[in-house]
Amino acid sequence: RPAVLRAPHPRERGTGPAMDDSAAARITRAGLERDGVASGLLDLLWRKDILGAPISIRIPDTVIFKFGAPLVWYFTSVDGSLKRKSKAKTTGEQIVQEFLKKPPASGIAAYFVAALPDSDEAAGANGGDATSATTRTTFEYFDSQGLQDFLLDRGRIRSDGILQRFVDPKNGLNNMVKALWSPKVCLLER
Repeated sequence: RPAVLRAPHPRERGTGPAMDDSAAARITRAGLERDGVASGLLDLLWRKDILGAPISIRIPDTVIFKFGAPLVWYFTSVDGSLKRKSKAKTTGEQIVQEFLKKPPASGIAAYFVAALPDSDEAAGANGGDATSATTRTTFEYFDSQGLQDFLLDRGRIRSDGILQRFVDPKNGLNNMVKALWSPKVCLLER
C-alpha cells in the first residue's frame, strides 16, 4: 500500500500541534523540488512524525554529503525501518569500516552520485546563459582502495551528493531507476 501523507492527531505524536495538510505539502516540496540528486527524499522517508509511523523500506547504507563532508547516514535496521546514525558515527573512518566489513564479490565497495553543473552551460558556452546553468548527474564507482581514498584524503574536494554501499545483485545484473518528476508528469527510466 502506498504511503499517504496525513496530519497526525496531537495524541498520536505525543507533543505539539497537529501538522495540517498544507504544512506537510510545503515540507514535502521543499525536500524534493530540485534538479539532480534528491537527497531530501531519504529525510522525508525517515521522518516518522509526518507520516505517523515508520516506513518499511530496504536501502543500502546511504551517506549524504553536503559541503564536501558526510552529513547524514541512513540505513535499514533489522526490523526493516529506515534509521539514521548519529553525527558522531558519520565520519570517514566509520563509513570505511562499515562499508568494507563484508566486501562484495564484484569488488565494488560503493558509488557516489552527484549533480554537477554542466560545464558548457556554466561557462556560458554555445550561446548558453551562465545564470541558467543545467546539471548533469554523475556516478563514480569505488573499489576498497578507491573508497578509502575518497573518504580519508583530507585534501580531496568532494561535491554534494550521495555515497551508497554497493550491493551485489542476486542474478548478476543490476538495475537503476531514474525518476523525473513534476506536479504534472512522472517519467521513470531504467
